[in-house]
Amino acid sequence: MDFKPVLQHLRFRFSLLLLPGYLFSMWAIALQSKDIVFSHWYYFLIAGIVWHLFIFPASNAYNGYQDNDTASVGDIANPLPASKNVYYASLLFNVIGLCISMLINTKFFIMVLIYIIFSTLYSYRKVRLKKYAIIGFLTIFIFQGMWVVLATAFISPTFIINNQFLLIALIAGFLFGGGYPISQIYQHKADKLDGVNTISMMLGIKGTLIFSALMFIIGFGLLLLIMFESQLFSQIFILICSLTPVVFFMSYWVKNTYRNATFVNHKNVMTLIWFNAICNNLAYIMLLLYQIN
Repeated sequence: MDFKPVLQHLRFRFSLLLLPGYLFSMWAIALQSKDIVFSHWYYFLIAGIVWHLFIFPASNAYNGYQDNDTASVGDIANPLPASKNVYYASLLFNVIGLCISMLINTKFFIMVLIYIIFSTLYSYRKVRLKKYAIIGFLTIFIFQGMWVVLATAFISPTFIINNQFLLIALIAGFLFGGGYPISQIYQHKADKLDGVNTISMMLGIKGTLIFSALMFIIGFGLLLLIMFESQLFSQIFILICSLTPVVFFMSYWVKNTYRNATFVNHKNVMTLIWFNAICNNLAYIMLLLYQIN
C-alpha cells in the first residue's frame, strides 16, 4: 500500500496555519482566569492534539479526496491522486480524534463532532457547501474561527462564557474569514472548472484584497479595543510589534499584485500565508505566556 498520497493529503503542516486560532482561544481563557489554564493544562494539551493531529488533518484528507485536485492547492504544490485510502484515513483520524476528545468531556466531544459534520458537508459532493460563495465563507468564518474558540471554553467545567469571550470568538471569525479569500485568490480557473463559486471569485482579485483587509482591520480593531479596556498595554505592544512585519509584507504583496496580476500564484500566496501564520503563532504564544506569567 502506498502511503505517500495519504500523508500528503493529511497535510499535517497545514495544522500550523490553523494553530493561531487555538493559541488565541487559550489566551482568551487565560484572560479570564489563568488558574484554569494551569489546573487543566493536560486537557488543553489533549484538545490541541485532537484538533491539530487528528481533526484538521482528517478534514484536509476528506477535502482532498472529494476534490481530487490536479493543480496546486493549499500547501500542496503537486497533489497526488487521492485514492480510497485517503478517504479511509480521513475516517480513521476523525474516529481517533473523537475518541480522544471523550477523555476531556462530553461537551467538548459534541463540539468536535459538530465541527466534523460541517467540515464534511463543506466538501461532500452531494452537498458541497464550498461551492456557494457566501455559505462557504460563513462555514469557515464560523467553524475554523469561532467554533474552535468556543469549543475551548468547554474544556474546563469551571470556565464561564461571558460577553468578552463571545466577542473574542467573533474576532477569531473575522481573522480566519479574512484569510480564507486570500487562500483562494490564485485558483479561480481551477475552482470554476470544478463548479465551485468561491467568495474570491465573486469579489475578483482586487476585491478580495480589499475585503480581506477590511476583515483583518475589524478583527484586530476589536481585539485592540478589548485589550485596551482590559488595560493590557504591554500585551498591546507585543501584538503590534509581532504583527507589524505582516502589515509591511502584505502591503508589499498588494502593491505587486496591483502592478502585475501574474504575481498572484500558488508560491506567492503560500509565502504570504506562511509568513502571516508564523508571525501570528509567535504573537499568541508570547501573549499567552505573558498572561499566565
